[in-house]
Amino acid sequence: MNTSNPAKFAKTGRAVFLSLSLDQSSKTLLYWARYLEEIVLMSEPETDITCIHHPKVPTNLRCASCGTPICPHCLVHTPVGAKCRDCATDRANMLLRPTLLQSLAACIAGLVGGAVAGLAVQFDLGLLTIFLAILYGSFVGKVVLMVVGRKRSTSVEVISAVGIVAGSIAARMLAAPSLQTVDTARPPFGTISVLVDLAVPTPIPLISLIAVILACITRIRCF
Repeated sequence: MNTSNPAKFAKTGRAVFLSLSLDQSSKTLLYWARYLEEIVLMSEPETDITCIHHPKVPTNLRCASCGTPICPHCLVHTPVGAKCRDCATDRANMLLRPTLLQSLAACIAGLVGGAVAGLAVQFDLGLLTIFLAILYGSFVGKVVLMVVGRKRSTSVEVISAVGIVAGSIAARMLAAPSLQTVDTARPPFGTISVLVDLAVPTPIPLISLIAVILACITRIRCF
């Protein structure tokens, strides 16, 4: 049907309306009223909408959260539609940011895991110690992911790494009397000597402890 002439279009619609029953006429009237309203709105001039980040780029896209005009160059695809970078970043941070309780749980997991690692690396098994340290670090990372609800973020990695370091140092300091080695080539350092023992006379304990931290971070980030 030709809708280029509104007067002729309205006359045709009136003729159809009069030929229908009362019930059909009411429904038809409502339909044509809405249709004519759409035609009027479509005939109104439209202003060009441009991307908020690229003023010279016209666009019909809007952010699914805030309604900001965006273009294909700056939109971010999300499970609920295209969003601007600000809304997508805020949403991602909210989903990945651990709560205070989860952060505390991750810190405790790191402390306990570090304490065990700090004492276990004292048993020098050569290169096997490093291999076992990698497996153990991956296990600690899995535990950390469980307690934080599988939220992967830099803050979770930092909390777990700091927890492992602090736990290993604290455990070795508390167990200093039983961990000190007999070495007449260097003066006694008291509880500090158990930290020196990580690298002297062999660096394998220190390398193993670093392997635990790296394996834990890798497990949180990648798996």
